[in-house]
Amino acid sequence: MKFQKLILLFCLLLFSTYIFAQNDYYSGTDGQNGTLLKSILHNKIRDHIRFPYSSGSTDVWDILKQTDRDPNNSSNVLLLYTNYSVNAAQEYNNNNGWNREHVWANSHGFPNTDDTAYTDAHHLRPADISTNSLRGNKDFDYGGSLTATLDNHYDSDSWEPRDDIKGDIARMMLYMTVRYEGGDGYDLELVDYTPSSGANFGKKSTLLEWNRIDPVSAFERNRNRVIYKFQKNYNPFVDHPEFADRVYNSDKLFVEKAEQVGNNLVLSFSKELNSIEAEKTSNYNLDFLGNPINAIANFGGDSKKVSLLFSESFVDTFYNIRVSNLTSATGEDIIANSIALFIASETTQVDTIAPAAPTNLVASRLENSIELTWDANSEIDISHYTIYKGAIQNFTPSQYTLLATETDNFYNDETVVDYRVYYKISAVDFSGNESEYSDEASILVGVNDKKSIPTEFTLEQNYPNPFNPSTVIRYSIPRSTEFNSVPQTTLKVYNILGNEVATLVNEQKSAGNYSVNFDASKLSSGIYFYTLSSGNFRETKKMMFIK
Repeated sequence: MKFQKLILLFCLLLFSTYIFAQNDYYSGTDGQNGTLLKSILHNKIRDHIRFPYSSGSTDVWDILKQTDRDPNNSSNVLLLYTNYSVNAAQEYNNNNGWNREHVWANSHGFPNTDDTAYTDAHHLRPADISTNSLRGNKDFDYGGSLTATLDNHYDSDSWEPRDDIKGDIARMMLYMTVRYEGGDGYDLELVDYTPSSGANFGKKSTLLEWNRIDPVSAFERNRNRVIYKFQKNYNPFVDHPEFADRVYNSDKLFVEKAEQVGNNLVLSFSKELNSIEAEKTSNYNLDFLGNPINAIANFGGDSKKVSLLFSESFVDTFYNIRVSNLTSATGEDIIANSIALFIASETTQVDTIAPAAPTNLVASRLENSIELTWDANSEIDISHYTIYKGAIQNFTPSQYTLLATETDNFYNDETVVDYRVYYKISAVDFSGNESEYSDEASILVGVNDKKSIPTEFTLEQNYPNPFNPSTVIRYSIPRSTEFNSVPQTTLKVYNILGNEVATLVNEQKSAGNYSVNFDASKLSSGIYFYTLSSGNFRETKKMMFIK
């Protein structure tokens, strides 16, 4: 089995608030299938909050550090194709860190960083750089040669990931077809062939099969919850994997819904069942509990429903049920491993009380970093602390950088670039409840080392140049004559035609020396220009990208 029972018991705390919020989110989907269900889901998940791909404020890097955090090491992220655990702070790092994989390759429909789909965290994952490069923009399907990394296969036009993430891949791809249904200037569609091109992606039948054989995990559901905190939309196929066949196989026999009724699990099917096959307990399998001890067809007088009883009681968490070998009343076979997810509940009280705000936040200057310390919360169910950093006093959510999450009550900030910096933290419990911000702590950087504060604007030549696929751009912002003045600074990259291809910086910047990594792996070889604008200063330099 893919999960451990201990992990799912832990979900009582981790998902309780999330679970109950879902009841209203998917209202109106019962009894709807095919294109109508797809349209209903599209309207629920469209118009999400968009975050920048790269920025000094909260961006995709920051979000992925939370969505894919290693449960066993809060400083690391787990990489999609290899399952390696790597230091989250190593963003690309001159080809020695990790990068951001577009599971739906951006060349298939949204090539520009300004496209909403380009920065949608529901299909972005941390990835091993070499493995990500090998995958490229290949479709998903079975077969091919084994890679040097963990159980991935590929051929000239398709990629088969390791077994433990096949369902994750499928549900991300299914999300993209529903979220981007023509309303954002492009219409993404799954096709049943490879190689695909344009805004199409393959292979639909394979992805639908992967959704069934690799059920939803605790890690995947937690990831869905964390993304919702930022984007304010869910991936419906993670919460209801049965939606996949309800949308794309609406003419076939499949499990349409699973729900708890007392101590029984009641399954609803898309068509009337052959009651003889429906009462064979070996045709049903539930996470951890296996086959039921009893199956009763025609539950409540409805020939589309079956009631299952298991030898063990349900605990407060989610379960995947898979069904095979049933037939309809007219002799049609069910889709093998037809899947549905349901949330069991006992009479337990849901934790909706947020933790207290952390207290006594102190920022202290070390030689090469700033040390933050605070009093640990007294609540026993604290999951972690979230650390925010801003360039101005009393910063608002739109003005902060999501710096890190930390399980201990101290943190070292090694990104020391601002003349004055401000910090706030919050506490988050295992139910997902987040406290109010702590009081703000601030500190002057370089006040005893005047040489560390630039006296003029500079924009340096990128290094290396020429480069492949990334280069570093360094620049300086001088201290303003007006102490509290923090200029709006932008650093943008343009192609030789003058079209903007990337925004590397777009925020208020205090005095300091800065460096930005520019990854051009998705661009064509050629000459590019980068322009720094800050206050009345503007300068442009040329660089060359050679693949």
